[in-house]
Amino acid sequence: MQKKIYKKAIVFITIIIFFGASFTSVTSLKIYNNKIHTLEIHPFRNPLFPTDFIFDHPIKNKEMNPIGSVFINIGQCVQQIHDNGYIVTGFKQKFDFRNPGSGIIQNTIIMKHNANGEGEWKKTFEFMNGNMGNSIQQTDDKGFIIGGSAVSSDISYALLLKTDDQGNEEWKKTYQGFKNSMANSVQQTADKGFILTGSSSSSNDENITLLLLLKTDEVGNVEWNKTFYYDNISMGYSVQQTEDMGYIITGGTGNFEFLPGSLNINFKVLVLKTDISGNIEWSKIFEFMDIDIGYSVQQTKDKGYIIGGTTILISSYTSHALLLKLDELGNEQWHKTLAKKNGRSVQQTEDNGYILGGTNTASSKAMLLKTDENGNEQWTKTYKGLGISVGISVKQTVDKGFILTGSTSKSIYSLKTSTYLVKTDENGNLVWNKALIKNNHKLESNIKYNHFRILQKTFLQKFFEKSPVLKRLLFLLISQIKDMLY
Repeated sequence: MQKKIYKKAIVFITIIIFFGASFTSVTSLKIYNNKIHTLEIHPFRNPLFPTDFIFDHPIKNKEMNPIGSVFINIGQCVQQIHDNGYIVTGFKQKFDFRNPGSGIIQNTIIMKHNANGEGEWKKTFEFMNGNMGNSIQQTDDKGFIIGGSAVSSDISYALLLKTDDQGNEEWKKTYQGFKNSMANSVQQTADKGFILTGSSSSSNDENITLLLLLKTDEVGNVEWNKTFYYDNISMGYSVQQTEDMGYIITGGTGNFEFLPGSLNINFKVLVLKTDISGNIEWSKIFEFMDIDIGYSVQQTKDKGYIIGGTTILISSYTSHALLLKLDELGNEQWHKTLAKKNGRSVQQTEDNGYILGGTNTASSKAMLLKTDENGNEQWTKTYKGLGISVGISVKQTVDKGFILTGSTSKSIYSLKTSTYLVKTDENGNLVWNKALIKNNHKLESNIKYNHFRILQKTFLQKFFEKSPVLKRLLFLLISQIKDMLY
């Protein structure tokens, strides 16, 4: 019984963190250039509760002691670049249990590694009240464009950050919606400008979240922006320019409602095709389980599309990786759901099959899953890193192998998480892997449950304090688990 309650509590945390990451927001966008502020972070996403490997691992009732600080380093996106090396973006985060009033410090990181995985340089960007890199691509001038989020006071902004080939900042732009906005994916376009997708709050109701699609010129000036409403929450996670110069976007849309003592959630995969000016040509919604999310999209060689994501069945507390193949008009050709897995990134491979990067939730290990052109599994490999790990972004490399990034730590209780970089051959066999973190702090890896009040009153409170909907979610979570904790 206790195990079931723990598991239910973890699922509630996951759901809340998932939606918390998504409540971001516009209509009239404003640009703020190169603002510098003091560091005090409002967190966008909460890697303390890493949703990619919580399922099938209920918290154990142990006596544990909180000493020191939480250090989080997460790789969000990886790409092989012109010299056959690798560029990674993500973020690092620190929270000090001894001084919880100092808040969470979070900054974008960029790391360059050579073809053998050896580090060449690393850059950290400290500006505004905190920021996070979600997506990176090498640009035509061999520099890099990063898409993500930045926070000033109680407002979050979509972020574009341009660097040279050594990671030195050339310019950055932030884009504000009605109250909050964020960028999850960015790509350079054929005209050397940039397209980004993410989310933005509505001007009429800050609890309504719209999918954001924004086009800039080559120095980040807005050419046009579009927002799309499908349900109370709509967001874009991945965008790509298509062969006809339009754009394909995937993400999710849905809603939730509060009933006495319960939370009803319905969230579906959203796929949207626009022309070159961002006007909708078609849109499709796909429903499989209770929560369905499209994290990654790519146009395929047959002019159709492949979507990678995750689908969650709340009643059994399990997640499934999702592969969804569409024709060029967005009609489903096939889909696959893969139990006890979490899908985050997909790419068509040279043999016309597909590679899916994510996490095996049964073993809490980063995962690569290879299929044929019809989605039939050919092999699956996992990579444990320091003990447990999460896979987030995968690309095929010039030698037909694969590069994967994410995060790794010693255990699910660890307060120290490293950026994880994995290189494999074409069959998923490990060539090398790196856990990338540098600090000299000794950390206790466990937290005592009667110190949950510290998290409740500081860490989580900061996360939810800006949204009345998230406050209600937090109240519901606490009401579900307070007897268990105290």
